[in-house]
Amino acid sequence: MADALPPLKPLEKRAALSAPRALVWRALTDPKELATWFGRDARVDLRIDGRYEILFLMENPPGLQGGEGNTVQNFEPERLLHITWNAPPQFGALRDVRTQVHFELCDADSGTTVRLIHDGWGDGPEWAEIRTYFDRAWDHVLSALNTHVSSL
Repeated sequence: MADALPPLKPLEKRAALSAPRALVWRALTDPKELATWFGRDARVDLRIDGRYEILFLMENPPGLQGGEGNTVQNFEPERLLHITWNAPPQFGALRDVRTQVHFELCDADSGTTVRLIHDGWGDGPEWAEIRTYFDRAWDHVLSALNTHVSSL
């Protein structure tokens, strides 16, 4: 009998951005802004259970273009955004299992600190691969966010 893998811990990332919370919030919630720095298109309905979809792979058929089907779980303007999130198409059936992403925005001396927590991983080696993918991906996302808000 093989040893069970330990539960996967939440990912936690922090970024210090040189922009006020209002600008960071807008970059995270306005579909036009999201389409300039995060994906190629975005659909956001900022309400509980509203859409929070970011599309990356426009050449793919609908359902395989990116973050389709994700929703807003909770929010507090300019402070908290809690959304569902899914894995990219290359992860097959696990793509349809939603994880949770929390963005927390706090004032900092030089602008805004963003704390990102990604949780809700399942068990097994496939989930470990997905977590590893997002461990790298969120670094790129937060860097792109910083570049975007720094240019405003």
